[in-house]
Amino acid sequence: MTIETYIDGFQLAGKPFFPCITADNNLLDDPKFNCASIYLNGSLRSDLTWNGIEELADKIIANGKYILWDLNLGIQNSGFRFSDPLQYKSLSLSIKTFLSRYYEKYQKHTLGINLYRGSLTFPGFTWNAMHRDHFRLYKNNDLHQQRNYMSQVTAEYLLQLCALLPEDLIPFAFFDAKEIENSSHILELLSRERYSHIQFGVYQMPVDHASIELESGRSYSGYLGKSSRVLQEEKRVGFCFPKSEFLDEKMHITIDQILTSLRSTKVPVRIIEENLLFESWDNLSHIIIVKGNVSSRGIRMLQGFKAAGGQVLEYEKLSEELLSSWLQINTST
Repeated sequence: MTIETYIDGFQLAGKPFFPCITADNNLLDDPKFNCASIYLNGSLRSDLTWNGIEELADKIIANGKYILWDLNLGIQNSGFRFSDPLQYKSLSLSIKTFLSRYYEKYQKHTLGINLYRGSLTFPGFTWNAMHRDHFRLYKNNDLHQQRNYMSQVTAEYLLQLCALLPEDLIPFAFFDAKEIENSSHILELLSRERYSHIQFGVYQMPVDHASIELESGRSYSGYLGKSSRVLQEEKRVGFCFPKSEFLDEKMHITIDQILTSLRSTKVPVRIIEENLLFESWDNLSHIIIVKGNVSSRGIRMLQGFKAAGGQVLEYEKLSEELLSSWLQINTST
């Protein structure tokens, strides 16, 4: 059976599926894991021989697990040139070789394919004249906006590569968030509008997030590491993350403080980007907003949510103590 994505994670045969992934070949027979990863070097210097892969894949399947193909294309490496057509052609060959050699055979046993693994600070990003010209169009040139630009360039490149994949093959990108302190900065860098249908894995995600947890963090849609995790409880409260036009540094600080307060309530929260409100409010009873930071289109969508029986709460109207009490009472029924 094929694994599919939905707003809060993954589904298998119409039911929630929580990928618990091991990268340790010694744990393939551990029943706590339902997936295992296979590393493939698809970078520019690779000869694409990939010895022993079928033997490992057969062993994973024999142990009743799905495969996450971890294809290292080297996009995160220093000196990678996003505008070089020869590099793109080489990486395209890596993907096509994987598809013909392994995916056709192991399609029914595949969770997805990871195409990127790197820091959200993008330390290897190489600026060229075109990048500098484009960056001048951004609102300012602070460090976060530089990272925003690098994330945008990376996302656009990954989406080009994803166009080479079959529709039923789920693409992933793994990010390390440990060097970024502001959770609102992280959420903007991982904008779903920017990365479209790419699924995330995040190391040390500080807030509830629909991504795969890499070793540690607060991601809740899956886990990759040495131990194991269980499927978390359903999210009944949403937080509307504003569109980029509202996200100046002052608002980033405010949102970071709000998310810290929400975390203290112990109520599971689903963070929803405003442009995805309509697709994301299934099973939610409440959506929290930051007053004055919702677009006219977002307000209309929230009116639809209320018409369907949901409640919209303006965060500023409740103190942290009242917020905690209110959420505990109103989500317990």
